[in-house]
Amino acid sequence: MHSSFSKHYSPILTVQSGDTIQVSTPDIKWGYSPSPDLPKQLLSSREQEDQPLHPMIGPIKIEGAKPGMVLEIRTNDLQPGWYGTNWAGKLPSWQNEKLQLLDSERVQLDWKLNARQMTGSCVIGEKEFRVGLSPFSG
Repeated sequence: MHSSFSKHYSPILTVQSGDTIQVSTPDIKWGYSPSPDLPKQLLSSREQEDQPLHPMIGPIKIEGAKPGMVLEIRTNDLQPGWYGTNWAGKLPSWQNEKLQLLDSERVQLDWKLNARQMTGSCVIGEKEFRVGLSPFSG
């Protein structure tokens, strides 16, 4: 895993054209837990970047692919894990600016995700909130 792009990174996997693979990505803080029953494992960048940002999987080499070739990559299924976290407030961003949260304390929301029902829920104070999930690769 790494959090930047470079043509100098060595592939973590080599596949043939037409192969199907399955990957799991860590959360924004480089943690991963496959289920609520298992503790989060903290991961680190294979490339030892100074300031890890969003974690990415790869690179993946496609046997026979050469520079300049057009590749078709198909995402068959995106399934959310069982948890998610997001923040609001304090840090400069267009969202915090629009919601007038730049001067407020940072708030963290911890979500329980249900991939079967495609819903997420979190508790703020004593109230539970639910949202529909719409996973995307991005």
